[in-house]
Amino acid sequence: ILGEPGSGKDAAANSIYRMGYNKNRPFYTIDCEVVTPKEWTRFFEKSTSPLMEINCTIYFKNIQVIDINLEKKLRDMIENTNLCRRNQVIFSGTVKGDSAECMMSEYLLTKVNCILLQALPLRKRKSDVLNLSIIYLSALNAELGKQVIGFENGADEEMLQYSWPGNVTQLKRVLRELVIGTDGNYITRKSVKECISNEIFSSEEANVSNINLNQSLNDITYDVIRRVMKEEGMNQKKAADRLKVSRTTIWRILNSR
Repeated sequence: ILGEPGSGKDAAANSIYRMGYNKNRPFYTIDCEVVTPKEWTRFFEKSTSPLMEINCTIYFKNIQVIDINLEKKLRDMIENTNLCRRNQVIFSGTVKGDSAECMMSEYLLTKVNCILLQALPLRKRKSDVLNLSIIYLSALNAELGKQVIGFENGADEEMLQYSWPGNVTQLKRVLRELVIGTDGNYITRKSVKECISNEIFSSEEANVSNINLNQSLNDITYDVIRRVMKEEGMNQKKAADRLKVSRTTIWRILNSR
């Protein structure tokens, strides 16, 4: 399973397990990003290691961090112990942008005959944003004791226009914030705009492409000022000097929402 950060790779792995022939057997997750060299040694050498099991499911996540030496050891384990014949084995790796490969992916696809699943980013499956939102809203209502039915007119459009660089993980976080801040049955357009603006301006990769140019000039101006304010440490004077406007103008536009 290959995909960007937050694109639902873990959820896909869990779905494969639940639908698999080993669904009533143990499910082991090995996160290559946090396993220490000493733990890898135990995995490869100890008789109690999950890699020595039979008829279970083993999920290796974050295989993109595996170095050359570890890759060789894992290959030897796969080839010399029939790991993928004894068990159902799932691998996932994080890739960036449109990249479709990471370390070990070619080996897994050509030598082990793995099936490739692409966890597409939300920007490439916009129709899923609202569908997933309804599912997560139901879960959040149960968890938080709320009765949020959905989005008011226009709020759903704001959800669809955003690019969701953090994918499903970001969507879940934003929905939680929206549900917590909603008193009625519907999430307002204003709430969505404010929440997404905070996401944009807290992003390390914030740039002009994050600003929605399909909105009104007033809204674009508001977003630009919010970005500059964030970059200037929320200092109105510095933001006003940079934008060549008065502090009164900054204050008026920021308080127009």
